[in-house]
Amino acid sequence: HSNVCDKLKWQVELAEKMKDAIQRNIPVLGICFGHQLMADAFGGRVDLISKDKIELEGIREYQILTDHLGFKKGDTYTNFISHSYEVKEIPKDFIHLGTSKDCLYEALAHRDYNYISFQGHPEASSNFVNEHFDDPISDEQLKSGLDGGHSIISKFIDLVKEVSY
Repeated sequence: HSNVCDKLKWQVELAEKMKDAIQRNIPVLGICFGHQLMADAFGGRVDLISKDKIELEGIREYQILTDHLGFKKGDTYTNFISHSYEVKEIPKDFIHLGTSKDCLYEALAHRDYNYISFQGHPEASSNFVNEHFDDPISDEQLKSGLDGGHSIISKFIDLVKEVSY
């Protein structure tokens, strides 16, 4: 349990490696900590969601704000969430890709490179939900979160297939 603001040695090293990969135009998908780590590495700002250190968990729907890297303006996705930090300011050359009522910078992308990121957990499984959520969610919410995550991961795989090395 650490966060980007800790600036631990391993975090700094990971950020440098990931930033280098992004700048070499290797497709990268940032998820939760990765979303925050790359926003910070490129000059954005990450901080607690609130001063009372609340942690958000459950599912959250968000809307795509612009067409970019296979995502279409107006589309909505539902993801599982479990976090207490979030991106507060995005870096120069980043695109504000998606937003929700609870998190302004729900999804980001780099303007020039094959990088997209999400505050939520599109990779999450039902096991993730069982391990990270204190409160149970309905079968409908579970399906919605799994379907939303699958759609995002599929779009990222499509992006990887399109990139020629």
